[in-house]
Amino acid sequence: MKGARLLIFTAWLLAGCAGAGFNGAGFQSDVASGNYEAALKSLNAFPKNDVSSLLDRALLFQAEGKLDESNRAFDAAELRIADLYTRSLSREALSLVTNDRALEYRAAAYEHVYIAYFRSWNYLDRKDVEGTLVEARRINQRLDFLAASCPEEDGTCGNDVFLRYWSGLLFEWGHATNDAYVSYKKAHEALNSEGEFHPNLAPADLGQRLTDLANRLGFRDEAKYYAGLYGVDPHPKSPSQNGTVIWVWENGFVGRREQATTVIPILKGETEEIRKDRGAWTQTLANRKGMNYDGVEVDYLLRVSLPIFVDVPPRAGSAEFAAGEYSSQAQLLAPLSTMAQNALDRAMGGIFLRATARSLAKYLAKKAADKEVGKDAGTLVNLLGLALEQTDTRSWRSLPHEIRVAVLPVTPGTHPSRIWVKGSDGRTLEDLTQSGLRVAPGDLVFLRHRTI
Repeated sequence: MKGARLLIFTAWLLAGCAGAGFNGAGFQSDVASGNYEAALKSLNAFPKNDVSSLLDRALLFQAEGKLDESNRAFDAAELRIADLYTRSLSREALSLVTNDRALEYRAAAYEHVYIAYFRSWNYLDRKDVEGTLVEARRINQRLDFLAASCPEEDGTCGNDVFLRYWSGLLFEWGHATNDAYVSYKKAHEALNSEGEFHPNLAPADLGQRLTDLANRLGFRDEAKYYAGLYGVDPHPKSPSQNGTVIWVWENGFVGRREQATTVIPILKGETEEIRKDRGAWTQTLANRKGMNYDGVEVDYLLRVSLPIFVDVPPRAGSAEFAAGEYSSQAQLLAPLSTMAQNALDRAMGGIFLRATARSLAKYLAKKAADKEVGKDAGTLVNLLGLALEQTDTRSWRSLPHEIRVAVLPVTPGTHPSRIWVKGSDGRTLEDLTQSGLRVAPGDLVFLRHRTI
């Protein structure tokens, strides 16, 4: 019996150590300072197949220009996510007696879809058309899956305007015109996801691209329809001799998850009732979160560890890009920090119930030890329970806070380009000029810049 208990206790400790000692703020600080070696080393706190650390590794390798290593990390993360669709019941059960770090991190839905966006840059940088188109198709497949399995009555799942638009740009760059048109149409449909058209949220050139491709494909009525909605010229144009620069600005860091503690009161005389129906009492006690227990007789305060979302506001507030004779402000299209907070909010119900159930089990174990062995034993059980209670703060921590895009028509030739990045107070944070931007007639040129 003693050996079995020791084994179980050892398993508890091991289950609780995924990410133990990892400092999310320190990791982001290392990335911001370009100390990728230290950032990568800190990820060793997680198991090698942990999805969150694999995704962070993939972006760090990408930042270092190690595209093969980046792809391998993305591959490993995707395979692990696929494996985890088959739920591990043993792990689920272990999380109810230890903590949520015993669970495998599956990646939030938005993180899974955005893998394809970030990975597409590994192929764009190499001008690998086939690899780029694979990622464009992957974006649409994943968004279609989310839309088909959407639990929301308004059907908002899978309606990511930016990713639909981005896949359209990739298809257009790869001369897959029909696929590009379908993606742009789905971007447009996503603007109507709640039953009302929101043109203010559309990428600046979406209406023009829809109209031009509809005309090119011979869909004259659709061209007139989109032209009317977006206020662009509906008439077919001769092929433009200009090229187009798509400048993508990734700003700041996504908000991260950190641990916080809340307390839930158990009142005098409730212990025996709790023992009779722990499941029902788990929900009852969870509903007491934030309860004011002044003036009532409290038998015990359950301490419950929960993740909270800590926003990381970026230093930069706006950016402008210029190429040739044109310039444009970057338009916000992907508020990733908002997506991260929404993902945690949606998951909090299940997280809180599991945490309450764990704390309740540890409370009952303490009471049993008090009764059967003595107060000292109960105190020890309580201390061990508190030591094991750690919330899961994993997420994709190296993501930017937001993605903005500027689209510029540029005459063919070689041009200088310039980037102005300003803080929220209007001060210039970056002013970068480069020469040698080469644009061919009718070409799409992709540029990317990140400000941290």
